[in-house]
Amino acid sequence: MKKTRILVPALAILALGMAASVTGTVAWFTANTQVKAESIRANVAQAQDLRIASGHTIAYNATSGWGNQISFTQALNDAMPVAAVDAEAIADVKQVMGAVGHYELEAAPLFVQPTANNQIDANGHTADALAAGNMTDKFSAVSASATTFVKEDYSLLYQGTDATKDVNFRITVTGTAKDIDKAYRIGIAIDGATFDVYSVASSYQFVGEDITLTKNVPARISIYVWYEGTDQYCVNQYAEKNQLQTRIDYSLTDTFMA
Repeated sequence: MKKTRILVPALAILALGMAASVTGTVAWFTANTQVKAESIRANVAQAQDLRIASGHTIAYNATSGWGNQISFTQALNDAMPVAAVDAEAIADVKQVMGAVGHYELEAAPLFVQPTANNQIDANGHTADALAAGNMTDKFSAVSASATTFVKEDYSLLYQGTDATKDVNFRITVTGTAKDIDKAYRIGIAIDGATFDVYSVASSYQFVGEDITLTKNVPARISIYVWYEGTDQYCVNQYAEKNQLQTRIDYSLTDTFMA
């Protein structure tokens, strides 16, 4: 789907990355009244050929509904972390991604939280959270809600002169945070295919290339946001006031909407 990926910090002062090592414990904050993600916004440039609409049911030739910007108001309020699990292999979850990163799951994940049988200490650590084969005993599935993860659907449409067209995209996260933003995750599924997970800390951007669209065939896209409980930064000491906004831009060139 995406041939190449370029990691670009939004501010030059943040050009130096952050290195982190994996420890024997897994992060998972246990108490929170302040962490949240406020909004998701999607935009397109070159609006005469590239258009966007809410939902997955709009037809390509609909006379209304298509435009160049959509905003979702659903927010994660006082969010508690979850783990996005590929099939039942929680051992595959990426603990450390730093300020900007990307990985793929084979399908839309199962979102889970620890059960009472998976004890977490006062610092938000558990030694066996990533042990393979412990899904049933240790974790339980959760549904989208204001406090677990947000899922929104939209459609992207190309109506230019070519039969197919490659589209560039840019993910930007802004807002206030204290390292907990490094545990913030954005998941994107296109037409139910491979599920791409992005870590984009506040004031950074992820720029990707070559999502291929077919003329007059809407791409059905779902975007998810959550706090990844297995990330090393998802601990009580970082679970402070956090108001993040997510923006994704699509463009037929290297120029995005301002």
